[in-house]
Amino acid sequence: PVGAYTITLLADEVQNYGGLKISTPTVFAFTVQMPCDVNKVYTSATDDAASGNLTKQVSNSIQATNQLSGTARTEYDAKNNVQLNPGFKANPAAGGTFTAKIGGCN
Repeated sequence: PVGAYTITLLADEVQNYGGLKISTPTVFAFTVQMPCDVNKVYTSATDDAASGNLTKQVSNSIQATNQLSGTARTEYDAKNNVQLNPGFKANPAAGGTFTAKIGGCN
């Protein structure tokens, strides 16, 4: 599943793990991420949000006609464009934010 994980290799003597030699406990941290979508389209009412932390990242473009409100902290991040079409509305309350940026994922 998606998330942050750590693995601890334990050894009471020198061990060889595929060429990695350890003699004391060694911790490795890693993150499992979802594959990057190419394009996403967010529509109302299916993709409306009023709460939560929502980061939407794609490798090409985002199109949106949904509505964001309340304390939702939403970020749209696309490599090429974020298109906010008629019907899109971002009206956050105190503590809510909306950010659109160009960057995306690979």
